[in-house]
Amino acid sequence: MDSVSVFGASELKVKKSNTFHRWDKMLERYAAQDARLAKGRGRINEKRGLQLWEEVISGLKGMDPVTQIKEINSYFNAFTYQSDAKNYAIQDYWATPYQFLSRAKGDCEDFSAAKYLALRALGFHSNQLRLVVGYDRVRGGAHTVLLVVVGGRVLMLDIGDNTIVEMSGVKIFDPFYSVTESEGWMHMKRA
Repeated sequence: MDSVSVFGASELKVKKSNTFHRWDKMLERYAAQDARLAKGRGRINEKRGLQLWEEVISGLKGMDPVTQIKEINSYFNAFTYQSDAKNYAIQDYWATPYQFLSRAKGDCEDFSAAKYLALRALGFHSNQLRLVVGYDRVRGGAHTVLLVVVGGRVLMLDIGDNTIVEMSGVKIFDPFYSVTESEGWMHMKRA
C-alpha cells in the first residue's frame, strides 16, 4: 500500500515513535497473550477470546479474499460500540482481539485492530493493510478505520456499517497517521 495516497493526503514514512505507542503496546500484549495461551495458560477472558477467534478464523480459511473481508467486517460490526471510559475506566485503551472478543464491545480502535489482525491471520500481508487514525468530519472527532488493498482496490472497513466502500469515495475523513505492525506514516491533508 506504499504507493497509495491515504484519503488524498500526503504522507511521510516515519520511524515508529510515541505517536504509535498505543498500537505497539496492544501488539505486545497480544503477543504475550498468544504466548501464555500456547502454553495452556491464560486468563479466562483470553481463553474465551481465543476460542471465539479460532472459530471465526477457521470458518473463513480457504474463502476468497473479498468474502473474507466482508465476513470479518460484518462479524466484528455485530459487536457493541462502547467508549474506553465505560469499558475499561480509562480514557484511551487499545484492546487486544481476545479482550475485544471476550467483552463483545469496544471503541473504533478495537474494531479496527481486531479486523486488521484477523485478516493477517487469514493470510493478508501487512502491505495490504493499514490501520488509519484520523478526524471524521461527520462524527466530529477522532476515529480509526481499516484500509485493505485487494484486487487493485483500496477498501475502507468502518464500524457500524457493513457496507465496504472504496477509499477514493470517502471525502469526510482526514488522516493523522497510519500503521502496520512494523511501519508508520504521518499524514497531512492536501489543501
